[in-house]
Amino acid sequence: MNAASPRSTPALEIPIRQLEAIRAQAVAIARGAGAILREGLRQIEAQREGVVVRYKSSDADPVTEFDHLSEAFIVEALQRTFPGHRIVGEEGGRYESKLKVAALSQGTAGGLASAHSTLDPQFEWQVDPLDGTVNFAHGFPVFAVSL
Repeated sequence: MNAASPRSTPALEIPIRQLEAIRAQAVAIARGAGAILREGLRQIEAQREGVVVRYKSSDADPVTEFDHLSEAFIVEALQRTFPGHRIVGEEGGRYESKLKVAALSQGTAGGLASAHSTLDPQFEWQVDPLDGTVNFAHGFPVFAVSL
């Protein structure tokens, strides 16, 4: 009996310096989003008006205005820094690449083809702008920005 061989996936060949540069940018972006969340936590702790908690699919799945503010900051920063990378956000779903949007706005097939050739399919960001929303919404400072 022959055992089926596992499908092999081609290894990514990305220079370590490029990965280190990407990581450094990701850390800076995550820290920027963290500053937004720390301000939100201060508002919750001070019990100021205006901190809104809503629920996505159930009472156990809250989302706050700071989830959205953090994701907007992260997506804008990623699109500006890495215009060819794909982005999927927990709150907003799939975001179009800035290069693809620019090509579509030009209305030319050539522009779209050019954008697709510049898109980097090796990179897709999965964004959880406030990982630990339940803790955050209750003022418990154990949460993170996950990229």
